[in-house]
Amino acid sequence: MKRALCVAALAQIVLVGLVAAQTGTSVTDTGLRLEWEARAAQDGGAVISGYIYNDNRRPAIKVRLLAEALDGTDQVVDRAVGFVVGAVPVAGRSYWWVPLKTPGTRYRVTVSFFELKEGSS
Repeated sequence: MKRALCVAALAQIVLVGLVAAQTGTSVTDTGLRLEWEARAAQDGGAVISGYIYNDNRRPAIKVRLLAEALDGTDQVVDRAVGFVVGAVPVAGRSYWWVPLKTPGTRYRVTVSFFELKEGSS
């Protein structure tokens, strides 16, 4: 009986961990793509973090991201704007993170603005 309770408790912990984290990718026709993961934050919100990849022939600068928390009916319950620090190099990647105050059932991340650096790469 004691062993069955331990197994049940462990299964609940694993299930909570799976529900709390979500991964995703976002591909656009802009030559930029996102790879990200959403996790529960200590303050009760969520943190979405990941990498942005640049497939363009010039570095991407002034990159702005829109992170959205969605409920079970795909309605936005929270959104936040995040910024990629520095340039995203040609054929390279840069790390980013965006905190959200309200957690969602699922998440969506999009590139809302960027510029390609003029001149040589």
